[in-house]
Amino acid sequence: MDCTPAPANTPIRHALGSGDLMTSQNFEFIRPDWEALATLGGFAERYVHTDPSSALVKLRSFGEVVMK
Repeated sequence: MDCTPAPANTPIRHALGSGDLMTSQNFEFIRPDWEALATLGGFAERYVHTDPSSALVKLRSFGEVVMK
């Protein structure tokens, strides 16, 4: 799992209020159309083993963005 920060000049950074953006192997295919979803998915992947509660929060946010 590759979770590296995205460029600092990405506008979604402020919308999510979450510091660095995350990239992942599983969600990058949606980044061209849904950058926020790809970023939330990347954060969830990063946190899944070290902080499962935070991963669930990110996944809930993912679902909320999908429903909007």
